[in-house]
Amino acid sequence: MKKRRKIRRVVWLLGCLLGAWSVSGQDFVPKREFRAAWIATLSGIDWPSRAGLSVEQQQREYIRILDTLVACGMNAVIVQVRPKADAFYASKTEPWSQFLTGTRDGDPGYDPLAFMLEQAHRRGLELHVWLNPFRVTTGEDLSALSPRSVGRRHPEWLVRYVGRWYLDPGRYEVRSYLLSVVAEIVRGYDVDAIHMDDYFYPYPQGGQPFPDGKTYQRYGASLFDDVSQWRRDNVNRLIKGISDTIRALRPGVKFGISPFGIYRNASDDPSGSATRGLSNYDDLYADVVLWVREGWIDYVLPQLYWENGHSAADFGELLRWWGLHHGRSQLYIGHGVFNISPKGKNAVWRTAGEICRQVRMQRENPSAAGSAFYSARYLVGNAGGLADSLKTRYYRHPALVPAIPWLDPRAPLPPERVQVERTPQGMRVSWQAGRRESLGEADPPAQVRYYVVYRFSADQMVNINDASHIVARVWGDAPAEYTDASAPPGQVVYVVTSVSAAGVENEDFSVAAPAGDARGRKE
Repeated sequence: MKKRRKIRRVVWLLGCLLGAWSVSGQDFVPKREFRAAWIATLSGIDWPSRAGLSVEQQQREYIRILDTLVACGMNAVIVQVRPKADAFYASKTEPWSQFLTGTRDGDPGYDPLAFMLEQAHRRGLELHVWLNPFRVTTGEDLSALSPRSVGRRHPEWLVRYVGRWYLDPGRYEVRSYLLSVVAEIVRGYDVDAIHMDDYFYPYPQGGQPFPDGKTYQRYGASLFDDVSQWRRDNVNRLIKGISDTIRALRPGVKFGISPFGIYRNASDDPSGSATRGLSNYDDLYADVVLWVREGWIDYVLPQLYWENGHSAADFGELLRWWGLHHGRSQLYIGHGVFNISPKGKNAVWRTAGEICRQVRMQRENPSAAGSAFYSARYLVGNAGGLADSLKTRYYRHPALVPAIPWLDPRAPLPPERVQVERTPQGMRVSWQAGRRESLGEADPPAQVRYYVVYRFSADQMVNINDASHIVARVWGDAPAEYTDASAPPGQVVYVVTSVSAAGVENEDFSVAAPAGDARGRKE
């Protein structure tokens, strides 16, 4: 027997004032906060631990990583699926990655990206696919590449720099090819976001110039007086092209960039940060501020891998600077947990204390909306006790990924027929997808991406803005049910809401309780 009732809007509004704080009132618990870890696949950094593992070994390792991240309170993973013009997905144009198979033309025996998506979504995690656009090799030998590799099929597109081969960003054919790579993924997989990091033009080494002079003379010299301007324009065209491609194919898919932490130094530009180091704009030719200003990307995740007090790149200064220059894009902060080393020379990094301080600072900055940690292996290994700190304090309550309402401001339909049943396994909460009243609506609702299940004791005010009451995120294509094995003794009630791909939550909800139980405090 189902019991439900509508909660008046006044209760919801009062909850807005109180709900951002945990029940203890001590630590801030935002309901919306990006919490992610990078899973790097290049050379076995995070996964797979080595090339050529069996399907079962690869999948077991990946599941272990996900389960650790879920226990740490994460709500997203950023997985490298194209480390060097190769694929961790079934591609018609690019070869399987040797980091999977261990051989040049091997077949992993399954579709890793399909598996990774299914496992991430089953655990309520978004999956952001991470692509490296221009890198083709990490060594000299092109003959080691698969004949299917773009480097073998189009050697005229390549540039050699300091012992490595790269696709030449100045060639139109290269940019067009990369757009087709993005399109293949967006069409073929239910990804939550396309993600790129800081590797556009390669980092300068040993004072050696990037050898693209012939391309510049052919394509850029008549349009740009300065090769640096031309290089930035090449990357700008790629970023805008990717943005347009995603919007045309699947508008709900997000596009994020994780740039190097310094955009420009104040010594080169008065509006730059008080830092001294390489920069996106001047050295990598990545005009990230233009991208956020033009609305080409949905989130920017600068890699602030230095500590507070660093002489050349202070974390606090860079957090402040990015907080003023992220445009409408969501701002997330990248933390260098790889720095943690109990026996390291820098005492700041001998424990997780610096990262915990950075998480607190990110939360205190009104412009920042979350964190990502590089990389997953250090959370799996509990470097400096960081995983413990996240589990027991900072991320002890779940959070939803921040909304990107400019992608689609519409809310999905709320779920219907929410029911709760006591079972030997725990409280079983079930629901049905909402139904449209009219197929002819001018502005139909958004599709449901996932459902959020909240739990309250029967004597509590129902407040969906209090993150401490979230018990599960259930993907929209999964069975519409959740068994709460950790429900406390006594009477409890549940609320289920729906969330779109853009993160917009339908605020219409009803309260459900097991037959015979109370249904939550009346206002």
